Amino acid sequence: MNVLEEPVSPTAVRLETSATCQLQCPLCYTEAMGRSVIGKGVLSLENFCLFIDRNPRIRRIELANAGEALLNDRLPEMLAYAYQHGVTTRLNQGVNLNHASEAVLEALVKYQTEVLRVSIDGISQEVYEKYRVGGNLGKVLKNIRAINAWKKIYRSKKPRLIWQFIVFGHNEHQLEGARLIAKMLDMEFQVRLNRESSFSKIKNDSSLREL
Repeated sequence: MNVLEEPVSPTAVRLETSATCQLQCPLCYTEAMGRSVIGKGVLSLENFCLFIDRNPRIRRIELANAGEALLNDRLPEMLAYAYQHGVTTRLNQGVNLNHASEAVLEALVKYQTEVLRVSIDGISQEVYEKYRVGGNLGKVLKNIRAINAWKKIYRSKKPRLIWQFIVFGHNEHQLEGARLIAKMLDMEFQVRLNRESSFSKIKNDSSLREL
């Protein structure tokens, strides 16, 4: 049989669990042009479960994309359903972690979400909110500590926590401080460079490219 005739059946997908976000980040492509395409709203628990039931080959689901996945109130139940059906969940596309119920924080650990990438672009509220407009750094760090506490309770290494730091001109002086705090919070530290010169252009670009 010609292999080209074989139906394609993926084992991993990305779902839009939440197409809404509480922040107003200046360079967010979703706010700039994506809303006209994907709209706003959250994925229902019923549709999530139906998707898993109808696609038994799916083994991994990325739950973060254009919006803030943690704003979906039914996320704990989604994580539980996926776990019970042997489906690995990930939030590797990133969350801002400004608002998350205790139920969500526990569920991320209890149901073994593989990775949680958190976007944190500063170590002071003044610097952090210049890009994460409407965000509260204190709440983010509190939620990270809560996840670490749940990991101890469940004796779990999951989720793997990643601190993602986008370097801008206004925050590059806090890069090393952020790296140190990430280590203290048992988080991996990953750096991205702002490539858009229209907003807070990086001042020391040549040295930062080596990171």
